[in-house]
Parts: sequence; C-alpha cells; structure tokens
Amino acid sequence: MSPQQVEVVGAEKQWFYSPKHDENELKWLKIRTSWLGDQWIRLPLKQIGSYYSHTKKKYYGTAEFSSVPLWNHVADSSASHRQIRDQIFTETGEFQSPLGSFYQVETPEGTRWTRYPGEFITEANETITRRQPAPLYPSPSPYSGKPNVAAPQTLTVFEKIEANPVRDWEGTWYHVRSNEGEGWFNPKYADPEDAKPDNTEIDLQSDKTWLYQYPDSSQLLNYGVLGPQKIRAPAAWTAPNGTRWFQIPTFLGNAWVTLNPTRDRLQLPGREQDMQISGEISRKGAIYKTDNTFTFGDAKVGYERDGELYFHSAVVAKMYQYTVTGPDRENGWTFAHPSGYSFRIKAGEKKAVVSWKGETRRSVILSAAPVASADQEAPDLRIDEMRTLFGASTEVTPNHSEVLLHSAEYTLGAFNPPTEVKGNLLHLSALCYDAGSLQPNEVGNRLKIYVYDRSSDTLSDSFASAAVASEEMLFSLSMDRV
Repeated sequence: MSPQQVEVVGAEKQWFYSPKHDENELKWLKIRTSWLGDQWIRLPLKQIGSYYSHTKKKYYGTAEFSSVPLWNHVADSSASHRQIRDQIFTETGEFQSPLGSFYQVETPEGTRWTRYPGEFITEANETITRRQPAPLYPSPSPYSGKPNVAAPQTLTVFEKIEANPVRDWEGTWYHVRSNEGEGWFNPKYADPEDAKPDNTEIDLQSDKTWLYQYPDSSQLLNYGVLGPQKIRAPAAWTAPNGTRWFQIPTFLGNAWVTLNPTRDRLQLPGREQDMQISGEISRKGAIYKTDNTFTFGDAKVGYERDGELYFHSAVVAKMYQYTVTGPDRENGWTFAHPSGYSFRIKAGEKKAVVSWKGETRRSVILSAAPVASADQEAPDLRIDEMRTLFGASTEVTPNHSEVLLHSAEYTLGAFNPPTEVKGNLLHLSALCYDAGSLQPNEVGNRLKIYVYDRSSDTLSDSFASAAVASEEMLFSLSMDRV
C-alpha cells in the first residue's frame, strides 16, 4: 500500500503494550479503505500513533535531527542525522505514539524530525527597566556567544521563553530590543538589580575559590580562581534561596564569589570585635526499635513505655564521649565531657546540677525525673532530658521505629571585648557559622549563649536569672547559615 492517510477502526487487544519492551514488536490494526473495505495490517509498535499539525516557534539548545521520521530509521538506511545547537526553528507537527512523541521541524535544509520537544517561544508585549547593564545574548543561552552589553535603560520585550521543566533553574528568557540592538536577556545572567553596597572584609582560607561572572549562576568568569587572601567586597547580594554572594574586584574584573563556611571567615562592617564561632554537625548513630526495645548495633540502649522514649544514659554518654562515675554516697551519677562541661543526676529527682571545669554553675529543672535502671547502672532518661543534658539533636520517625542522634558542636574564636563601656550597657556580639539546617523530623539543639552574674553565690534552679543572647539569622553560605 502506498503512503496515505487511513482510518483505524480496530486493533488487537493491548496493541499498545510490549511485554518484552520491544519497539519493533508487530501489532495487528484494522484500517478502513475506500476500495477494499476494512483490512488488517501489521506494523511495528513504534510506527503506530497519531499525527497532529500545528505551527510553533521553538528554540533548540541541543538536539539531534533526522531527515526521516525517527520510527523509520531501521527501514530507511538513507536517513541522515545532524546534531544542532542554539537554533530557532518552526515546529509544524507532532507524531504521538505509545513510545513518546516525535516532532516535525522546518529547517534551512528542509523538513527534519527530532525527539526533542524544544522550548516554546511566545509573543510578548512588555518592558524591563534596568538600572544595571543588561547582557544581550545571540540566542537564549549564556553559552551562545559573547553578549552585547546594553547600558541601563528600558528594554522592549517582543518574545520570551517561560521557565519550563527543561531549564527551570534559569527562569524566563526575554527577546528584547534596546538602543544597542536586539538580543536575548535573562536576569539570571546579569548583575542583580537589588545588590547592596557592602564593605565586608573576607578572609579566604580555602585552597580555591571560583570566580563567577554573575551570582546564583553556573557561569564562571574565564575559569578564574583565587587562592587564600584577604579581600574587601564593595557589593553583596542575597539569592532567593538565602545564599549570600559577594562582588569583589579581581585581576579579571568584577567577579562574584560565595564562601566556604567551614574555612572562610567574614568581618562585617561595624562589627570588627565580633567573636568568630564555627559550628559543625557530628553524627552519633542510628538507633532502631524492635518490640518496644531500642538497639544500637547489638546493644540494648532503651525502650518505649506509654508512648514515651527512654534511653540508658550510660550508653548515650558513651556515644557523646562522656565518662560516667557513680553512684556516689547520695546515689547521684556524674557525666563529664572532655570540654569541661558536666552534670549530675539522681533517679527520682527532677533536677540536674551543671558544672564547668569542676565548679558548680547552676541547676536545671527537668520535665521528668530520671528513672532507676533495671541493671543498677546510671538512670534512664526520657528523650527530652537527653536533649537537655547531652545537647543531643534527634530525628525520630513518626512511628518511633528509628532514632538518629547527632549534635551541633562549636569552636569559639578569640574574645575581644570592647575597651570601654558607654553608660551602663555592655554590648557583646558574635558571628556564628552554624552548619546545616533542621531536617523534617528533627528536634535540634543549636547554640545558645547565656550570661550569668558570676558575683552571685546563689545556685539558680532555673534559667530565669540568666540573660539569653538574642539570635538573628543573617544569610546562608552554601548550605550553611551565618
């Protein structure tokens, strides 16, 4: 039968399905002809589908084009293939099949076919006012060629490519007219309009810091890098995800950098005396529950009772590098950390005494008293008291089947208090590089700073007499926060 359009009036059962996932598996179809009536034909699965005609202007970043429909590649050995980049063509049709879609495209070489859907270019009638220069690219890609930089002005938009699943991280591309000519503009590949003047001193301690042409993009500035050095940033910008970018002068011109929070350090304008505090997350282990018993490896570490989670304090102490001594004459147990922090608890008492380097500092009222252990060892603690006393952060699954333990650990830098106090108020501040972010089921235990009256001899039974330092989230450096 010669090429022609026919009506399909029937097919074998599950004609659209191939148990072996073979696109060349033959399927029976019944077609209606004008001269022989209804007839049965067999076609490979990949050749069965519907064709729809339309006209759409599209951009193709990278795509393979064929001179014949892709489902005929095996049958037609004369088919030619060509890889194209950064081209705008007109799509004139789509062949839809159980295996996906194939697109018909008009090119300077004639009609071609591709599996790539392209990116739809729509007409537009809007304007963009720029206070910063606007790089205009030959096509909607930052790698399509050297941009023509338009001076600050109002750009006229006559076409655009909306953000789509193919390149959703880039946002919208605009085809614009400017005083310098036409081109494609994307705010992602330009200096941000809302960047602020800044004067932060940056101490780059990383071995390598990449230079970017624009912030929040993957576009490097001539693959330039900086080694360890101190620099000053005249401008800064916070991306929508909270990451802080700094603009700095370099041997390649102005560049944007983001910092490594585990190594690089900042000195914010007007806060030269800030203490530098760095935090990191220490993973302690995963605890699993079987028949209301919690285990860590082969060891039993706790249990669930009436919906409450209890843990053997001696085992948890070992996970958090504490040494345990006791019981003393009053049946108390002391837990000491190498840092100098320690606490003392007693079964049945809702109070813990906290010490620092052997000197009693305060007492802490617990929400529940420790429970005497069945094996005469250190008392068992509810998960809330474990967080309070060990500084534990926990992730507990909703059904209590798994408990992840970790802790936020901090290193304090030099303390340089002001040399003089104006009035009766002493203002102290610190810049904390806090690692990570809370997970969905996590109850975190992050840094808190308390100020106490060291001249008082009274042992406080609560935190009421302590001044708690306020905390302000400034911005993020990569996945961490400052």
